[in-house]
Formats: sequence, C-alpha cells, structure tokens
Amino acid sequence: MDVPNDLGADGAALWTSVTAEIELNPSELEQLRAACRAADMVAELTAALVGEPMTARGSMGQLITHPLIQERRMWDAQLGTLLRGLKIPDKPDSEIDLARKRNRSEQNRANVSVRYKRGGI
Repeated sequence: MDVPNDLGADGAALWTSVTAEIELNPSELEQLRAACRAADMVAELTAALVGEPMTARGSMGQLITHPLIQERRMWDAQLGTLLRGLKIPDKPDSEIDLARKRNRSEQNRANVSVRYKRGGI
C-alpha cells in the first residue's frame, strides 16, 4: 500500500511496517494515518528538544518543566492510544497475527467455523 504523501520519515516508516504485515479496513487505515502523524510529531518534538534544558522559567519566574517535554509526552500518549486502538499483535508468528493477515471476511468465516465445531452455534 502506498505511503500517504503527507507523512514524514517516522510516520512513513510506521505506515510501511504496519501495512506490510496487516490488512486494514478503511477506518483502520485512517486511524493508522493519525498514528503516523503522531509519530512524526513525536520525532519533530524530540529533535526540537536536542540541546534544550529540561526546565524553563514560567510566567512568574518559577522553574517549570520545558513546555516541549510536556507536548512530547502528550503526543507519545496519543500515539500509544491510536496504536492500541488498531490492536496490532505483538508477536508476528502467533496464530493471532496469522489470522489478522487474512481479510475480514475470511476471518469471520474462520471464527464461525471454530464456534460451529465447538458446538457454539
């Protein structure tokens, strides 16, 4: 699947690694695209923090955590949420992953078949 042209290097790498292994439906592709944009933002913020101090001065002169650190933490959390929502399997050789590689209708047929064999239907 072609990498969307609005993604940076980190987002494109994430897109390629996921779509090479798993077939996603259109809504999952949109969620992956959002995750890829989040990965790009994390990379940008990480690069912006290079050489920066961990703290900054607040509006009243108090010492605060550098605002980019807080922003990066927020984007890290967003990326994690989006990736968890895709339910990407951890182990590429597991049965779950092999089933995930099938398209949705094949998977549904397989699930019904398993339930039928167990007497669940």
